[in-house]
Amino acid sequence: MPRQYTHDLQTWVDSNPKVKTWYDKKALGSKNTASVYGSSLFRYWRDALSSRFGTVDKWIDSVKGQQKSDEVEGQRQWGSDLQGYIHSTNLMEGSRFVLVQAVKSFLKQYLNLADYSITLVTKDQHLAVKKHQQEQNPLSLEEIRTLVNDASTRDRAIILTQVSAGLGVGEQEP
Repeated sequence: MPRQYTHDLQTWVDSNPKVKTWYDKKALGSKNTASVYGSSLFRYWRDALSSRFGTVDKWIDSVKGQQKSDEVEGQRQWGSDLQGYIHSTNLMEGSRFVLVQAVKSFLKQYLNLADYSITLVTKDQHLAVKKHQQEQNPLSLEEIRTLVNDASTRDRAIILTQVSAGLGVGEQEP
């Protein structure tokens, strides 16, 4: 079943005045950032928050109430909830980071938010990624030939430079 995600996102943004205000402010700086942050916030809302709070205003009021708590754990409940959500998803570390930044950005628009350091990946997940990266085999000579033959002149120069000079991935900026 194809997603109507972009349409759903725009409908959600337009139907929530606080989200729309935040989204429009983000778009003044960068439309792309607004779109990515809005999409991340929408996903969190749709998957984790909408069934608990019903409206964005109720969620903001709940976090506002948490901020008034005398207990540090109460003040940081919003972060604990977010961390629980990101660890229940199969999002990659970069996507998790964007999601956390989007939620923080939105909440800071309306609240004096208590600081919370969110762990994006567990130690086991981090070690599994590192192990997978170390287990990757280098390209064979035939694979390099295929890449070079199919590449544009610019990309061919980059590939041959990396192969001959031993540059690592990310060391050659386009």
